[in-house]
Amino acid sequence: MIILVGVTVTVSINGGLFDSAKEARFKEELSVFNEEYIAYIATEKTMDINFDEEKLNIARESYKYDGEEIEGKTINTAIPSISEKYAEKLEVIKGELLFSSTDIKELKWAEDIGIAINPYVIDENGGLKSNDSNLYLVDENGGLKSNDSNLYLVDETGTLIIPSTVKGITVTKINNGTFAKVAGIKRVIIPGTVKEIGSTAFMGCPDLEVVIIPDGVVEIGRYAFHFKHSLTSVTIPNTVTTIGQSFQNCTSLQTIRIPNSVTSIAEGCFSNSGLTRIEIDNTEGAIEGAPWGCTIGDRGIFWLR
Repeated sequence: MIILVGVTVTVSINGGLFDSAKEARFKEELSVFNEEYIAYIATEKTMDINFDEEKLNIARESYKYDGEEIEGKTINTAIPSISEKYAEKLEVIKGELLFSSTDIKELKWAEDIGIAINPYVIDENGGLKSNDSNLYLVDENGGLKSNDSNLYLVDETGTLIIPSTVKGITVTKINNGTFAKVAGIKRVIIPGTVKEIGSTAFMGCPDLEVVIIPDGVVEIGRYAFHFKHSLTSVTIPNTVTTIGQSFQNCTSLQTIRIPNSVTSIAEGCFSNSGLTRIEIDNTEGAIEGAPWGCTIGDRGIFWLR
């Protein structure tokens, strides 16, 4: 509300109204693409009674039928009106039109109109792998991998609860870049099975505010929470021994407590952060390099033993 002399003006911005309009436009556009694809399959079956849509795989610049690349055909062949924006997000795998996105809302809106979420990832050799067990993937060492479908780990409140086991394999590491730049994550709860948070694991997540790291984690990797302007709270357990350049540019993080288990903090760990107080549960000088890039200097560091 803005009050002037003799005048009262009320200003209202309805974010919900904007979201509703965005949702309606998104669903309308995707519905058109879906209808075009359905019509395309129907036409192919009419022209060839032996046409088997389960043998069809289409990407932005690729069109394969029964394992053979068909020159001159792409996603535009099956969906003529598809825009550049959606050509990156829609593909056909085994005849099914699938959608990928790093936006949680878009994933849910796509499902609302009957378009499935892409549950596949490609390995480093170009092999197609399915993560059909809760849409997760873990490597042979128990490291949690990610693709857009992992956004289903996030509930309606923005809480990301990482599982302790996937497909019978214990999750022991959050791999490098697993959730980097993913929007919509506000709070992260990590299981006690995890020993390492990899480099850039949560780097640049624009909405992340709270991270709860349990007992058991030993290492927090370089840039794990880099460029987290919204991060206000992080809990570090008494099992962590090494902290990399993990909290650079966390401008909203004002206080942090370092447990006595920590023996090494990387140079520049807290550079460009908002820290005004660093509490260290150890004797003065026990960890070298203070204040690790933080501008508060010695006056903001409190050795608690």
